[in-house]
Amino acid sequence: MKKNRISGIFCFFILLCIGWSFPVQGHVYRGTDDLTSQAKIEKGPFRQSGMIASQLSIREGDTIDYAIHIRYDGEENRMPIQFDFPIPGPAMLVSASSGLMLDENERALKWKGTVKTKEGLDFKVKLVTRPDCASSRTLLGSAGIYWQGGVHWLQSETEIHSKQGPEIHLQIGGVGIGKVEITVLVYVIGGVFFILIIPKIIRWRENKRASLSSVSGKKSFMESWFLYAASFMYVMLIGIAHLMGYLVYEDFRRFHSYPQTDCVLLDKRITVHEVSRTPGKTQSTSTQYKEPLVAVRYIVDGREVIVAGPPQVTSMRSTLDKHVIKELGQYERGRSYPCWYDPLDPGRFVLARGVSWGWYLLGFGPLIVLYFLSRSLFRKLFY
Repeated sequence: MKKNRISGIFCFFILLCIGWSFPVQGHVYRGTDDLTSQAKIEKGPFRQSGMIASQLSIREGDTIDYAIHIRYDGEENRMPIQFDFPIPGPAMLVSASSGLMLDENERALKWKGTVKTKEGLDFKVKLVTRPDCASSRTLLGSAGIYWQGGVHWLQSETEIHSKQGPEIHLQIGGVGIGKVEITVLVYVIGGVFFILIIPKIIRWRENKRASLSSVSGKKSFMESWFLYAASFMYVMLIGIAHLMGYLVYEDFRRFHSYPQTDCVLLDKRITVHEVSRTPGKTQSTSTQYKEPLVAVRYIVDGREVIVAGPPQVTSMRSTLDKHVIKELGQYERGRSYPCWYDPLDPGRFVLARGVSWGWYLLGFGPLIVLYFLSRSLFRKLFY
């Protein structure tokens, strides 16, 4: 009886497994059809098309060329197509083959026409990477060939690295250290030394004067803490004063040291920088700042320079579209405009010279605080 029961359970289990296998087999069959149809798309009439980038790795401010070949191997004698090449976000347009039209709203190069079977089309596109675009890490060039039967995609990936600084003062372990790194290092070391030593010197001088005048020179904890806080604030304000001095120096150089030349405007666009703030665990706010960018070409000492950047470096970022649109509205693609470039770094340029009044206004308050704080600390040190 037990054997019959066990045999029945075993048979039921086998039948259950067989019945369960039918849907699985059916699913595999449909998946095979999907793979077959996908293979047909990959082996479609434009399978011989391709896109090749001139470089596999570039830096900020470098140019890159794309060679695009479209070949039709279909059964029809003629095939109407549309070719789209969206300009990647980290780059701006330098030049493109005749026939490619720029759609400013979609930021894409487009071509419409008919291709003959067993014949091909060739396009060339040249781009320049934007400043501060290394955070994107990858420049993805992609293009789509649209026809009645579907779409064929072409892609090419290129790594983006930070721009190499023009000035290298030290070389440690194969890593170059420039002026900015040295300045930060001096502030870190000198600031810590100042914050720790200056309050001790002030307390020592006050104790010495108190001992000569037979007056107690002991300071409370709050008074000692105030000296350290004042020293820390003094270091921070010195950094702001240094920045203001640098802005004044750069404004002066733009008007007196930058040579003038003619720039051909190649491209223009608005970039959006989003700054997120998280005041609490459940709340988060973000602000979008707009910045105008242009790509230009000019000649320096007989050498062609192609670079992208803001038309006026003294202007501050705005959250309003109208200010950015108004600034870019002054320029037209393909036209030549007077511009000025930095003789120490020919890749830096401006289309409009100006004074950094907005930054001066922001720095005016901290500089006043620095003045009175300096008077207070120097009196305690030397009087």
